[in-house]
Amino acid sequence: MPQDTNTPERSENSSSRTTERISTLRLGLLGKWSPWLVLMASLLITCTVWFIVQGEKTKRNRARFDFRVKTIETAISQRLKSYESLLRGGTGLFMASDDVTRTQWRAYVTSLQISQYYPGIQGLGFTRRILPAEKEEHLRQIRAEGFPRYTIKPEGTRSEYTSIIFVEPFDWRNQRAFGYDMFSEPMRNEAMTRARDTGLAAMSGKVILLQETDKDVQAGFLMYLPVYRTGEALQTPEDRRKALRGYVYAAFRMDDFMRGILAEKAEGHVELHIFDGDKPLSETLLYCCEAAAGKIMQPDRHHFASHQSILEYGGHRWLLTFDSSRPFEKNIETGLTNLILLLGVAISLLLFGMVKSLNRSYRQAVTLASMSLELERANAGLREKFEERKRAEEELQHVLQAAEAANKAKSDFLANMSHELRTPLNSIIGFSNVLQEQMAGDLNEKQEEYVNYILTSGKHLLSLINDILDLSKVESGKMELDPSPFLLPEALNGALSMFKEKAMKHGLGLTLEIEPDTDTQIEADKRKLKQILFNLLSNAVKFTPDGGTVRLRAAREGDFFKISVTDTGIGIRQEDIKKLFHAFAQLESPYTKNYEGTGLGLALSKKLVKLHGGKIWVESEAGKGSSFIFTIPARQSVQIEAAQESTEIGQAHQGRIDPMGEPGARLPDSRGGENG
Repeated sequence: MPQDTNTPERSENSSSRTTERISTLRLGLLGKWSPWLVLMASLLITCTVWFIVQGEKTKRNRARFDFRVKTIETAISQRLKSYESLLRGGTGLFMASDDVTRTQWRAYVTSLQISQYYPGIQGLGFTRRILPAEKEEHLRQIRAEGFPRYTIKPEGTRSEYTSIIFVEPFDWRNQRAFGYDMFSEPMRNEAMTRARDTGLAAMSGKVILLQETDKDVQAGFLMYLPVYRTGEALQTPEDRRKALRGYVYAAFRMDDFMRGILAEKAEGHVELHIFDGDKPLSETLLYCCEAAAGKIMQPDRHHFASHQSILEYGGHRWLLTFDSSRPFEKNIETGLTNLILLLGVAISLLLFGMVKSLNRSYRQAVTLASMSLELERANAGLREKFEERKRAEEELQHVLQAAEAANKAKSDFLANMSHELRTPLNSIIGFSNVLQEQMAGDLNEKQEEYVNYILTSGKHLLSLINDILDLSKVESGKMELDPSPFLLPEALNGALSMFKEKAMKHGLGLTLEIEPDTDTQIEADKRKLKQILFNLLSNAVKFTPDGGTVRLRAAREGDFFKISVTDTGIGIRQEDIKKLFHAFAQLESPYTKNYEGTGLGLALSKKLVKLHGGKIWVESEAGKGSSFIFTIPARQSVQIEAAQESTEIGQAHQGRIDPMGEPGARLPDSRGGENG
């Protein structure tokens, strides 16, 4: 019964504590995020107002830009129409008279005062159509007018000619066009043909006027109106071709043409490009205002506004591209919008700081209350990790001791077995020699073959046992060096001479390269150095196809001698890297399967090199040969320095990888040693 009376009390206390924790959590979360909520709300309001004001200003400035663009487009179109009116006046002169003289044409053009009222026109002229039968009479007539050197340019025979006979003002620049056959040039021909067949004004594409010189060269264009003989039918294109007398034309230099228009229409608000056709290509550029010079194909900045439009006139199209100019963009008023943004951000930061300051005391109290608990938990965790690490170290120490004991037992076993096997094996080899020399009697051919097999196998097995014994001595630390001074070249020559007979048999080239500073004494174990050289040279000779080369090279590098054995053999595959220099490891390839090996030669060579305080590595590429390289101290007194600097040996060759996981060697290839 007492339990029944106390249960409701406990439930109420538990519920109260739960409610208090939930309230505290809510207050904590609200206190943590409330400054940021205030900041985001205030910045959102600021950005909204700024975007509204900025949008209105952008619309007004865009309208200003569009107005300037429309003004320039209209001005260009109206200017072209007014120039067409000049040409129509000229055609009226030819319709009123069958024989307009040069004096009459000059009077007509002079009365127009084109330099004052029609800027951009380089010349106003007339080009006459001349058939081949009329050419000689035409030349005689013009020359009789006081132009004895007059001729139709360019020279040549054509189906018809259109020579410029009138052009005003007849100054030095326009005189360059006098006598020019515009129908002979494709761009002008296309516009003239269109004008002739339609009877309407036709505008040419981009040309370089004959009036241009080497200075201030401008792009140009021409406008043509056909002149027909009066009284003839002009209903069809064929009728118009037959009735054609010539063309009244105007030549324009584009920069001069546009300069007058833009001077009147506030050029400074836009950067204008005009292209011949409807594509913005550099080769079709007709006009580029000075503010936009050099920025045709690769604009160097972002413009406030841009616009493109096609102006079609006289059967031809121009592409007009407009970009807002720097003066226009500098005059865009941004002061009010920037002020709104600046004040809004400042007020937002002020509100954020106030709320954060009010909330800081609460968060500090919560932080201090939880720090002691967290520290206690952290200490407990550290103690637990320390105990775990201590146990792991003890287990690792036991494992290392067991591994060391097993390795020593293996080495001792190999050494004992090697000693036990050598005695009977020496007897087998000795008796095989007796039989081979036929000291116990004559042998037939089959018996000699079997005895030779026994002797060869016995020697191979003895070599294996000797290598195993040497390897076990090194691993157990029982092998010691017997260093003595000797001449390094003699040792190299001696090692190389052991393979001369085999090399000659297979047509291999053996070479020895000794640098001048290498012809000196070395302090090392001579027998073990020869054993290293024998293993490396044996591999090189064995795995080099007939006709290849094997090179033995020695050079001095500071306190070390660097010795390399390079062959043109089968090379080593990348996937066989880890097998190289390991005991009893033989690499697999169709070539190596034809040769015997124990897999000990390279492993023993590596250990003997390291025993001297040197390094050994390989550089190889499959199919292109290998270079086995090792360094050995000039004196055993630098052995300690060699161990410290071993990571730097061989770094002169980029991309080396030590097959045993050590720096200084590159990728090896698919083979083992003479005994490996």
